[in-house]
Amino acid sequence: MSKLTILVTIIVLTFCVSLQGQSKKSKASIAKKRLTKIINKAETNHVMFNIKRGKLYILDARRDALKPKKYKAPYDEVFTVYTVNNVLNKIGQTNKKRIKFYKDESGAVRFDLDNGAQDLFRLQEETGFCPPGCSLN
Repeated sequence: MSKLTILVTIIVLTFCVSLQGQSKKSKASIAKKRLTKIINKAETNHVMFNIKRGKLYILDARRDALKPKKYKAPYDEVFTVYTVNNVLNKIGQTNKKRIKFYKDESGAVRFDLDNGAQDLFRLQEETGFCPPGCSLN
């Protein structure tokens, strides 16, 4: 094999391993009952989600931590924003006992709720990210 072929093979393998490691860190899940309790504790009309190193983080619209409770999110950390009512409605429509979350290519946190993921995609597009869109209630 030529040196170029070996180099290309190494680059491709490195890229594939990197993507596999990233995908595991970009997924999280939580029991449906626990998620519902957490969302119901929000004192605002919006909640925000992020996944870091395989852990799910949830804030209210004031960026107060709902999960984990003592988390202090840096202001420049980007979260995906949803309305409380829409999240509760969507998770109420699924029969799954655990709700799976994942980060898509754009960095947005999505729900895996049977066919609900597409609906929540549209909701996320309407609401956006924080920052920059942090003027929520």
